Amino acid sequence: MESNRSQIFAIEKAKENEVLAIKQTNKELMKEIADKTRQLTKKQKDVEDLTHQLDTISLSQERKYGDEITLLRTRLNELEKVNKELDSINQANDVRLQMMVEQLKEKYNLQLMTLEAKLKNEMDKNKNLLSKAR
Repeated sequence: MESNRSQIFAIEKAKENEVLAIKQTNKELMKEIADKTRQLTKKQKDVEDLTHQLDTISLSQERKYGDEITLLRTRLNELEKVNKELDSINQANDVRLQMMVEQLKEKYNLQLMTLEAKLKNEMDKNKNLLSKAR
């Protein structure tokens, strides 16, 4: 019996040592898990910070380019309006110029006809004078 007791005691002692070893391994693994969890949490925070920074930069760029696009569209619309106005002014000027040319033609034609009539009248007077003088 004594030998059974010794064997049981040795087995219990071996089991206790095994349990202690398992507890020690478990403790080390828990520390490692805690360390890895801290590292993972830090990396997740870094990723979140970087994501936030990228989102902020992206938003800023979108606003900037959106504002520039809006400004360029506004300028383009203004330039198109100015171009239409200039086309309209040019057309009006063309019409006015054509009318002025027509008026000048009429004026010079009237002056020419007046001068021709005066010349004819003078020639007739000269012919009359010449025929009276003969």
